[in-house]
Amino acid sequence: MPIQIPLLGLKTATWRLFNPSNYVNGRWVDAGYTDTPIRVSIQPIKVEAEMLPGGERVVEQYRCQTYARVTTVDQFNKKVASQIIWNNMTYKVIGFPFWNELTGHTEFEMVRLQEGTS
Repeated sequence: MPIQIPLLGLKTATWRLFNPSNYVNGRWVDAGYTDTPIRVSIQPIKVEAEMLPGGERVVEQYRCQTYARVTTVDQFNKKVASQIIWNNMTYKVIGFPFWNELTGHTEFEMVRLQEGTS
């Protein structure tokens, strides 16, 4: 059982977890999402405008820690990456969130994409 080590500077944000999507009668159908309030520690990472795979342009990037088990894209289970809504901006979870068994929290990075990208 993990020991929950306190995280400093916790802020309130919304975790948007997408449900698995699938093909229905030959058409792709998004299954929707669930919004859950979470407490998260957010630290900025200095990033110049950077291109991610798929042509997405990063304008802000943050390193985060939370007690929730956020997820990234899961193509096998047909789920898109979790999103974090903070300060009225939507951020996409990137990389592979790391669940630390010892401390009982998830470490991940999130990016804000320019308008018009998903």
